[in-house]
Amino acid sequence: MILYGSPTSPFVRRVRVSCLELDLPFDAVDVFQADGQARLRAITPLWKVPVVQYPDGQVQWDSEAILGSLQQHAGPGPFRAIQDPVRESNIHHAIVGALESAINVFYLRRDGVDTDSIPYMQKQNERVDAALAWVASQLHGDTFLDADAALTAGGFGPLELTLFCTLDWLRFREVRPVEQVPAFAEFLAAHQERPSLVATHPSRPFVSHAG
Repeated sequence: MILYGSPTSPFVRRVRVSCLELDLPFDAVDVFQADGQARLRAITPLWKVPVVQYPDGQVQWDSEAILGSLQQHAGPGPFRAIQDPVRESNIHHAIVGALESAINVFYLRRDGVDTDSIPYMQKQNERVDAALAWVASQLHGDTFLDADAALTAGGFGPLELTLFCTLDWLRFREVRPVEQVPAFAEFLAAHQERPSLVATHPSRPFVSHAG
């Protein structure tokens, strides 16, 4: 399997962590490099990562679709099962919505745009804060499950992975001081030594996994 991505993308990181946790090998193609970018553009018109090319030649876009395919192939591995589909779906979309809005603002600011003067971008910032505040209220320590459910199901699953990658990107890019939010500080501290998360920190190279 070939994984097209970058070392800093939180969406790519979710796929990388899943491959490590499920022990699925992949060859990494870094799209920050000219050759990697050219290869990416040859297989997807969206030019977005992650993209996976499977051994049979099929190409799949979008992190959610890829993660679903990986778990369908390899099973859940060490990840906990979903306990409340509607609630957890809402939490997932709140996290991803906050991340996408934050990314939009970040890249415009990096390009020199005064986002504070644009009403639409002001709304994006407000959405980030509102969504993150609500997500924090849904945490129970280091998981979204209550104590009884966490004992039987385990505390780390795709939802917790999504939140960790989002929070880590926000603090890595200095977009939000998420570590100053008590619920987020507790959550980050509980998971930050997990080997798959250490290996995929955005400051580290994007490398292949032999399985």
